[in-house]
Amino acid sequence: MSALLISINHEILANKAISLLNLEKLNSTQEFHE
Repeated sequence: MSALLISINHEILANKAISLLNLEKLNSTQEFHE
């Protein structure tokens, strides 16, 4: 694979990880309010 593809894949994985963390935060705050 080219270095460009690797960096793009890494960026996508990082974005997915951030999205998952944000979802977990949302879920925990919703549970906290209830």
